[in-house]
Amino acid sequence: MTNAKAGSTATVIKISDARVRKYFQASIEKQRITQEFRMLEELERTVIPTPDVFAVELEDSPFIEMQRIDGSELLDLIEPNRMTDFLDAFATLHQRIHRQQSRLAPDWHAVMYSKIRYLSSDLRPKAEQLLEMLYVPQNRGLLHGDFHFQNILVTADEKFIVIDWHDATMGPPVADVARTLLLLRTAGGTAVPDEVRRYVCREYIDRYQAVSSIQLLNLADWLRLMAILRTLEQVQDAERDQLYQLVHHPDISSYFF
Repeated sequence: MTNAKAGSTATVIKISDARVRKYFQASIEKQRITQEFRMLEELERTVIPTPDVFAVELEDSPFIEMQRIDGSELLDLIEPNRMTDFLDAFATLHQRIHRQQSRLAPDWHAVMYSKIRYLSSDLRPKAEQLLEMLYVPQNRGLLHGDFHFQNILVTADEKFIVIDWHDATMGPPVADVARTLLLLRTAGGTAVPDEVRRYVCREYIDRYQAVSSIQLLNLADWLRLMAILRTLEQVQDAERDQLYQLVHHPDISSYFF
Protein backbone atom coordinates (compact mmCIF):
# COMPACT_ATOMS: atom_id res chain seq x y z
CA MET A 1 0.00 0.00 0.00
CA THR A 2 1.38 3.45 -0.91
CA ASN A 3 1.26 6.41 1.50
CA ALA A 4 -2.01 7.67 -0.05
CA LYS A 5 -4.70 5.94 -2.07
CA ALA A 6 -7.71 7.85 -3.40
CA GLY A 7 -11.07 6.18 -3.96
CA SER A 8 -14.51 7.40 -5.01
CA THR A 9 -15.60 8.34 -1.47
CA ALA A 10 -12.39 8.62 0.56
CA THR A 11 -8.61 8.84 0.54
CA VAL A 12 -6.60 6.42 2.68
CA ILE A 13 -3.34 7.83 4.07
CA LYS A 14 -0.66 5.80 5.84
CA ILE A 15 0.27 7.40 9.17
CA SER A 16 2.53 4.60 10.48
CA ASP A 17 3.52 1.04 9.66
CA ALA A 18 0.53 -0.14 11.70
CA ARG A 19 -2.18 2.44 11.02
CA VAL A 20 -3.92 4.41 8.28
CA ARG A 21 -6.51 7.16 8.26
CA LYS A 22 -9.43 7.02 5.88
CA TYR A 23 -10.35 10.65 5.07
CA PHE A 24 -13.85 10.99 3.68
CA GLN A 25 -14.98 13.39 0.99
CA ALA A 26 -17.15 16.30 2.08
CA SER A 27 -20.15 14.77 0.29
CA ILE A 28 -20.21 11.75 2.63
CA GLU A 29 -22.71 12.21 5.46
CA LYS A 30 -21.35 12.02 9.00
CA GLN A 31 -23.96 9.40 9.78
CA ARG A 32 -22.41 7.04 7.20
CA ILE A 33 -18.93 7.62 8.64
CA THR A 34 -20.15 6.85 12.14
CA GLN A 35 -21.98 3.80 10.85
CA GLU A 36 -18.84 2.41 9.19
CA PHE A 37 -16.81 2.92 12.38
CA ARG A 38 -19.41 1.21 14.55
CA MET A 39 -19.87 -1.59 12.03
CA LEU A 40 -16.14 -2.30 12.00
CA GLU A 41 -16.12 -2.31 15.81
CA GLU A 42 -18.94 -4.85 15.79
CA LEU A 43 -17.30 -6.98 13.09
CA GLU A 44 -14.10 -7.29 15.14
CA ARG A 45 -16.10 -9.72 17.31
CA THR A 46 -17.12 -11.93 14.39
CA VAL A 47 -15.45 -14.35 11.97
CA ILE A 48 -15.51 -11.74 9.17
CA PRO A 49 -11.95 -10.48 8.49
CA THR A 50 -11.88 -6.68 8.68
CA PRO A 51 -9.39 -4.00 9.76
CA ASP A 52 -9.38 -3.10 13.46
CA VAL A 53 -10.51 0.47 14.13
CA PHE A 54 -9.11 2.87 16.71
CA ALA A 55 -10.75 6.29 16.37
CA VAL A 56 -13.25 8.35 14.40
CA GLU A 57 -13.21 12.12 13.80
CA LEU A 58 -16.27 13.89 12.38
CA GLU A 59 -15.23 17.56 12.43
CA ASP A 60 -13.10 19.49 9.92
CA SER A 61 -11.64 16.62 7.83
CA PRO A 62 -13.61 13.53 8.92
CA PHE A 63 -11.65 10.29 9.13
CA ILE A 64 -11.55 6.81 10.61
CA GLU A 65 -8.22 5.63 11.98
CA MET A 66 -7.77 1.92 11.46
CA GLN A 67 -5.34 -0.94 11.13
CA ARG A 68 -3.07 -0.81 8.09
CA ILE A 69 -3.49 -3.92 5.97
CA ASP A 70 -0.33 -4.84 4.09
CA GLY A 71 -1.93 -6.27 0.99
CA SER A 72 -3.20 -5.71 -2.53
CA GLU A 73 -6.67 -5.31 -3.97
CA LEU A 74 -8.08 -8.59 -5.23
CA LEU A 75 -8.67 -6.90 -8.59
CA ASP A 76 -4.91 -6.46 -9.06
CA LEU A 77 -4.17 -10.13 -8.32
CA ILE A 78 -6.69 -11.92 -10.49
CA GLU A 79 -4.98 -13.75 -13.34
CA PRO A 80 -6.38 -16.51 -15.57
CA ASN A 81 -4.53 -19.28 -13.74
CA ARG A 82 -5.75 -18.11 -10.31
CA MET A 83 -9.22 -16.87 -11.18
CA THR A 84 -11.10 -20.00 -10.14
CA ASP A 85 -9.42 -20.18 -6.72
CA PHE A 86 -9.94 -16.50 -6.02
CA LEU A 87 -13.60 -16.58 -7.10
CA ASP A 88 -14.19 -19.56 -4.85
CA ALA A 89 -12.73 -17.69 -1.87
CA PHE A 90 -14.60 -14.51 -2.85
CA ALA A 91 -18.00 -16.25 -3.02
CA THR A 92 -17.38 -18.24 0.17
CA LEU A 93 -16.54 -15.08 2.07
CA HIS A 94 -19.65 -13.35 0.73
CA GLN A 95 -21.96 -16.08 2.03
CA ARG A 96 -20.18 -15.98 5.41
CA ILE A 97 -21.06 -12.29 5.63
CA HIS A 98 -24.69 -13.07 4.82
CA ARG A 99 -24.85 -15.55 7.70
CA GLN A 100 -24.02 -12.79 10.18
CA GLN A 101 -26.53 -10.72 12.13
CA SER A 102 -25.94 -7.10 13.13
CA ARG A 103 -27.52 -4.94 15.81
CA LEU A 104 -26.14 -1.80 14.20
CA ALA A 105 -26.72 -2.07 10.45
CA PRO A 106 -29.85 -0.22 9.24
CA ASP A 107 -32.75 -1.98 7.56
CA TRP A 108 -32.14 -2.56 3.85
CA HIS A 109 -35.75 -1.93 2.91
CA ALA A 110 -35.83 1.45 4.66
CA VAL A 111 -32.55 2.53 3.06
CA MET A 112 -33.76 1.57 -0.42
CA TYR A 113 -37.04 3.41 0.04
CA SER A 114 -35.12 6.55 0.96
CA LYS A 115 -33.01 6.19 -2.20
CA ILE A 116 -35.77 5.64 -4.74
CA ARG A 117 -37.18 9.09 -3.97
CA TYR A 118 -34.30 10.48 -6.04
CA LEU A 119 -34.86 8.32 -9.11
CA SER A 120 -35.98 9.85 -12.37
CA SER A 121 -39.72 9.86 -13.02
CA ASP A 122 -39.41 7.10 -15.63
CA LEU A 123 -37.57 4.71 -13.29
CA ARG A 124 -39.15 5.35 -9.90
CA PRO A 125 -42.49 3.53 -10.50
CA LYS A 126 -40.64 0.42 -11.72
CA ALA A 127 -38.33 0.49 -8.69
CA GLU A 128 -41.27 0.82 -6.30
CA GLN A 129 -43.05 -2.07 -8.00
CA LEU A 130 -39.99 -4.33 -7.81
CA LEU A 131 -39.25 -3.38 -4.22
CA GLU A 132 -42.76 -4.28 -3.09
CA MET A 133 -42.83 -7.49 -5.11
CA LEU A 134 -39.44 -8.82 -4.05
CA TYR A 135 -38.93 -7.88 -0.43
CA VAL A 136 -39.43 -10.59 2.21
CA PRO A 137 -38.89 -9.15 5.73
CA GLN A 138 -38.14 -12.54 7.33
CA ASN A 139 -35.16 -13.31 5.09
CA ARG A 140 -32.43 -11.21 6.67
CA GLY A 141 -28.68 -11.31 6.94
CA LEU A 142 -25.80 -8.84 6.97
CA LEU A 143 -25.29 -7.22 3.56
CA HIS A 144 -22.02 -5.49 2.68
CA GLY A 145 -23.67 -3.31 0.04
CA ASP A 146 -20.62 -2.93 -2.23
CA PHE A 147 -18.91 -6.32 -2.34
CA HIS A 148 -16.50 -6.36 -5.27
CA PHE A 149 -12.84 -7.05 -6.03
CA GLN A 150 -11.58 -3.59 -5.04
CA ASN A 151 -13.11 -3.87 -1.57
CA ILE A 152 -11.13 -7.03 -0.80
CA LEU A 153 -7.51 -6.70 0.30
CA VAL A 154 -5.37 -9.82 -0.01
CA THR A 155 -2.38 -10.26 2.30
CA ALA A 156 0.87 -12.05 1.46
CA ASP A 157 -0.52 -15.29 2.94
CA GLU A 158 -3.69 -14.83 0.80
CA LYS A 159 -6.00 -13.88 3.64
CA PHE A 160 -8.96 -11.82 2.42
CA ILE A 161 -9.79 -8.62 4.35
CA VAL A 162 -13.11 -6.87 3.65
CA ILE A 163 -13.10 -3.06 3.66
CA ASP A 164 -15.56 -0.18 3.03
CA TRP A 165 -18.57 -0.99 5.20
CA HIS A 166 -20.47 2.31 5.08
CA ASP A 167 -23.23 0.80 2.90
CA ALA A 168 -23.86 -2.22 5.15
CA THR A 169 -27.47 -3.09 5.95
CA MET A 170 -29.57 -5.95 7.28
CA GLY A 171 -31.75 -7.43 4.56
CA PRO A 172 -32.22 -10.18 1.95
CA PRO A 173 -28.88 -11.72 0.85
CA VAL A 174 -30.12 -12.05 -2.73
CA ALA A 175 -30.08 -8.24 -2.95
CA ASP A 176 -26.36 -8.21 -2.09
CA VAL A 177 -25.65 -11.02 -4.56
CA ALA A 178 -27.47 -9.14 -7.32
CA ARG A 179 -25.54 -5.96 -6.52
CA THR A 180 -22.23 -7.85 -6.74
CA LEU A 181 -23.23 -9.46 -10.04
CA LEU A 182 -24.12 -6.06 -11.46
CA LEU A 183 -20.73 -4.62 -10.48
CA LEU A 184 -18.84 -7.64 -11.82
CA ARG A 185 -20.67 -7.35 -15.14
CA THR A 186 -20.81 -3.59 -15.76
CA ALA A 187 -18.52 -1.54 -13.50
CA GLY A 188 -15.11 -0.21 -14.46
CA GLY A 189 -15.37 0.57 -18.15
CA THR A 190 -14.73 -1.64 -21.17
CA ALA A 191 -11.21 -2.89 -20.44
CA VAL A 192 -12.50 -6.37 -19.54
CA PRO A 193 -14.09 -8.28 -22.44
CA ASP A 194 -17.74 -9.30 -22.18
CA GLU A 195 -16.97 -13.01 -22.31
CA VAL A 196 -14.61 -12.69 -19.33
CA ARG A 197 -17.19 -10.76 -17.33
CA ARG A 198 -19.84 -13.40 -18.07
CA TYR A 199 -17.44 -16.14 -17.01
CA VAL A 200 -16.73 -14.34 -13.74
CA CYS A 201 -20.47 -13.91 -13.08
CA ARG A 202 -21.17 -17.58 -13.78
CA GLU A 203 -18.32 -18.80 -11.60
CA TYR A 204 -19.23 -16.47 -8.75
CA ILE A 205 -22.91 -17.46 -8.69
CA ASP A 206 -22.14 -21.18 -9.06
CA ARG A 207 -19.69 -21.10 -6.18
CA TYR A 208 -21.94 -18.97 -3.99
CA GLN A 209 -24.80 -21.43 -4.43
CA ALA A 210 -22.48 -24.39 -3.81
CA VAL A 211 -21.57 -23.13 -0.33
CA SER A 212 -24.82 -21.41 0.67
CA SER A 213 -28.28 -22.68 1.57
CA ILE A 214 -29.75 -19.25 0.76
CA GLN A 215 -32.33 -19.34 -2.02
CA LEU A 216 -31.68 -16.81 -4.79
CA LEU A 217 -35.30 -16.49 -5.86
CA ASN A 218 -36.33 -14.04 -8.60
CA LEU A 219 -32.69 -13.18 -9.31
CA ALA A 220 -33.51 -11.56 -12.67
CA ASP A 221 -35.89 -9.09 -11.01
CA TRP A 222 -33.31 -8.35 -8.34
CA LEU A 223 -30.74 -7.62 -11.05
CA ARG A 224 -33.16 -5.21 -12.69
CA LEU A 225 -33.79 -3.43 -9.38
CA MET A 226 -30.06 -3.13 -8.70
CA ALA A 227 -29.51 -1.68 -12.18
CA ILE A 228 -32.17 0.95 -11.50
CA LEU A 229 -30.64 1.90 -8.15
CA ARG A 230 -27.15 2.04 -9.63
CA THR A 231 -28.28 4.92 -11.88
CA LEU A 232 -28.28 7.11 -8.75
CA GLU A 233 -24.50 6.72 -8.39
CA GLN A 234 -21.68 8.59 -10.09
CA VAL A 235 -20.85 6.34 -13.03
CA GLN A 236 -19.39 6.97 -16.46
CA ASP A 237 -21.78 7.80 -19.29
CA ALA A 238 -21.15 4.49 -21.03
CA GLU A 239 -22.01 2.53 -17.90
CA ARG A 240 -25.12 4.65 -17.32
CA ASP A 241 -26.32 3.86 -20.85
CA GLN A 242 -25.64 0.20 -20.15
CA LEU A 243 -27.71 0.35 -16.97
CA TYR A 244 -30.69 1.85 -18.78
CA GLN A 245 -30.46 -0.91 -21.38
CA LEU A 246 -30.46 -3.52 -18.62
CA VAL A 247 -33.53 -2.02 -16.96
CA HIS A 248 -35.51 -2.65 -20.15
CA HIS A 249 -33.73 -5.84 -21.26
CA PRO A 250 -36.34 -8.56 -22.05
CA ASP A 251 -34.00 -11.34 -20.84
CA ILE A 252 -31.69 -9.72 -18.34
CA SER A 253 -30.22 -13.02 -17.09
CA SER A 254 -28.74 -13.74 -20.52
CA TYR A 255 -26.66 -10.58 -20.20
CA PHE A 256 -24.97 -11.97 -17.08
CA PHE A 257 -24.77 -15.70 -17.70
